[in-house]
Amino acid sequence: MASLLGETLFEISGQGPAPIKDYFHFAITKSQVIWSWWKISLRSDCRNTPPGQLTESHEDFLEDNRLQSELFNQVGMVFGPHILQYSQNICQGHYDYIVRLPNALLFNIMAHLDLEDISVLSRTCRRFKEVRPIVIPLLLNVSFNKSRWLLF
Repeated sequence: MASLLGETLFEISGQGPAPIKDYFHFAITKSQVIWSWWKISLRSDCRNTPPGQLTESHEDFLEDNRLQSELFNQVGMVFGPHILQYSQNICQGHYDYIVRLPNALLFNIMAHLDLEDISVLSRTCRRFKEVRPIVIPLLLNVSFNKSRWLLF
């Protein structure tokens, strides 16, 4: 399973909520947590503000309560509070392997399920929801062809 892990374990970026126009990037690699920001403003006093970046090791990120509370406010404001909890889990070694599985393997898993089970599974995991529109027509076509073959 370790071969499914790339160098970047998690990455998300986006613009802050209104009225903030700043751009933020949050990434977790195998060894570091990286929080980057770019100040975007029409005001002349903010025009020459350079981008900022905070880089910490996984251990420092988990042990530093001040850093976590500061990031919790910023990350929670921009990406939602669940992202900080997810990042803490990654830093503790609790990886989500399902999102890293190749499509072929997901198709194989879903091929062994009933259509109703696929529907339920796609409500529990975003990755399965993404591949469901591809898998269901394939499974329906296979089922239709098998039943047609059995009739003749």
